[in-house]
Amino acid sequence: MRKLSILLALTAASPAMAASKNPFSAYFWSFGNTDLIVAIAFFVFIGVLFYFKVPAMIGGMLDNRADTIKSELDEARALREEAQKVLADYTNAVRSDTDISYISARDYPYLKLSPMVFY
Repeated sequence: MRKLSILLALTAASPAMAASKNPFSAYFWSFGNTDLIVAIAFFVFIGVLFYFKVPAMIGGMLDNRADTIKSELDEARALREEAQKVLADYTNAVRSDTDISYISARDYPYLKLSPMVFY
C-alpha cells in the first residue's frame, strides 16, 4: 500500500513539474525564483502549525463539538418521548371525555399548557 501511494504521488507530481521550472537547474535553487520562495514559505507555515499543535487543537474542538451535538440529540430524543407521552395522555383523556386539567397540573407541572377547548 505504501509503494502504491508513493507511486501515485510521483505520477501526480510529474505534470506539475513539467509545467514548472526545471528543479535540476541552478536557477531553480536561487532565491530569485519565486516558486522556491513560495515552497519554503509553505513548509515553514506547515511546520509552525505542527509546532503549536494546531491539528490537535482542531481535533479537540471537533471532538467537543461532536459531544455537544450528541448530548443535544439525546436531549431532543428525551423531549420527543416526553411529548409523545403527553400527547397520548391528552388523546386518552379526550377519547374518554374527561376533564384534562388534572393532567397538566399534577403530572406535568413544568409544562405551561393553556386551557384547551374541544368542540
